[in-house]
Amino acid sequence: MASLTVNPDYKLIGNNIKQMRTKSQVSQQNLAKAINISQTHMSNLENGKTGVSLAIAIRISQHLKCSLDELIFGTDKKSYPAAGKPLSDHTVDEFNQLLKRSLAEMMFQCLQHPEGKLAK
Repeated sequence: MASLTVNPDYKLIGNNIKQMRTKSQVSQQNLAKAINISQTHMSNLENGKTGVSLAIAIRISQHLKCSLDELIFGTDKKSYPAAGKPLSDHTVDEFNQLLKRSLAEMMFQCLQHPEGKLAK
């Protein structure tokens, strides 16, 4: 049985953070200050030199008003495997990507609705 592994692409995530930050017209220094990290650490995150923790990713997504899904995978939905085909037809890598996307979307929903009522 194949094992499911998660190997984050920190360069891609860093690039996504930078894109979302610039789209929101927030400077690197202001974002770093808002989420309580140094500008050097923010720069290292955006350059993929440092992996982003879940706690920091959540703070970034809340400050930039974007989903964790966008922060982790970007806004180009073409990068996702085709969601319409049966799960049994997906490769392990495609399945991992779908699983990560689903988890990120659920986490974002929970953050947006802390009272426990998820959007339908």
